[in-house]
Amino acid sequence: MKEKKIENIDPYNDLFYKGCFYNSFFPIVRHYNKNVSDFLENDIIVYTTDNSIQTIDAEYIEIRPVEEILEQMHIMVKTLTYIDSIVNEVIESLQHNRPVLLWIDCYYEPARNDTFQKIHQPHTMLLYGFNKIKEQFHIIDHKNSNTLSYEKRTISFSDLENCYTGYIKNFNHLYINNSYYAFYVEENPEDTNQEYKRNDALLDNIMNNRELIEESLTRLLTFCHSHHSAFDNTASFWDNTELILSSINNIVNAKKAELYRLTILENIPEEFQGGMNNILHNWNLVRGIIARVIYSEKYGVNTMKNITEKLYEIYQLEVSFYQKIFEMKNSYFQHSL
Repeated sequence: MKEKKIENIDPYNDLFYKGCFYNSFFPIVRHYNKNVSDFLENDIIVYTTDNSIQTIDAEYIEIRPVEEILEQMHIMVKTLTYIDSIVNEVIESLQHNRPVLLWIDCYYEPARNDTFQKIHQPHTMLLYGFNKIKEQFHIIDHKNSNTLSYEKRTISFSDLENCYTGYIKNFNHLYINNSYYAFYVEENPEDTNQEYKRNDALLDNIMNNRELIEESLTRLLTFCHSHHSAFDNTASFWDNTELILSSINNIVNAKKAELYRLTILENIPEEFQGGMNNILHNWNLVRGIIARVIYSEKYGVNTMKNITEKLYEIYQLEVSFYQKIFEMKNSYFQHSL
């Protein structure tokens, strides 16, 4: 077979979810006519704190193992930790209509102007076709780290091999992970009626894990009380600006994900969307204040006051958001405004 292209597989640009792995993986889920929602509603998103640099971040906690969801979707996956002949292995999978998700190092990817021969960065790439005559793979990949823009393009066999071997050399020992995933649908499953059915699953997950929510809000409130340790005009702040802004970006992406899933999932009251939209809006304001300080290198007297007001407002909005959920489910919620 000289050429192969798997049809009905398109970039996922609805939102940036958790990391590049899921934005590479979701096109495969849709390719098999399954619901991305099953994965979105499976996560409880909580606040985490890092006492070493006195900052706050977001973490996604999986309620059910992803493998369990895949199994109920009858999506199977072949995983490998390391492959000697990556080009041949990918071609073999694609010939059997199995799209491939591969870990690479963006430093070796010519199409990535933001990282090529500049930054070593672990990343996932989706491969869905090949052309042996042109010695190219058809891929779906991120256009730029700073934007949500996944697109279809091609990569040469040799460049892909460099990207893959670069990842193995520079990163695989750190993660000790599978570097290769080939997906396919189970043939003739014995029970086609066991696929996971959504019935207020997101709200049920929140209800059943309210201790995680309360611990998360406690961490947020504690950070509100002590955030001056992270954002004051000291050497500590200026030494950690990249980490601080990165953590706030993670939170903004997490809140975008929360708003998105509230919008697309069934049986979710519209008032919850408004509450989460207000939370996202205020985190965007906090991020804007911090970014202006970092890029202007000017720290005005009102900066701390503005950040403080927004953080407490976010806490109040978060408490109100979850109070409504728990009240709807007739459950006691210990936080108060």
